[in-house]
Amino acid sequence: MGTHSWQIFEFKPEKNNYEPIGDYVVIDVSEPIDITDKRLINLVGILNNKSTFVDFKLLTDTRVLYNIIEDTPEANRHKVVFRTYDGQGVSKENAVLTIEKGVFHEET
Repeated sequence: MGTHSWQIFEFKPEKNNYEPIGDYVVIDVSEPIDITDKRLINLVGILNNKSTFVDFKLLTDTRVLYNIIEDTPEANRHKVVFRTYDGQGVSKENAVLTIEKGVFHEET
């Protein structure tokens, strides 16, 4: 069983070009692609400071949970592990977002 992954790009005006700033890797490949697409649309919306999101709660019966993995202070990337929870047992690892520090304008 493989994984599905996407690169996330940001427009860098000083270079007049898009550059990769992170990646999103789906670990649970049993997730329907239309759910993954909607999750990615919402994630990119968050990165672009949007306040309107795609509502897909009627397409799935799971909740999304996440953990931010703390790195060393000198690391230049953040890692977020997304998990799904269907209300029974334990949550299931779903995807991992790795993104450059500074994208959310936090202190680096």
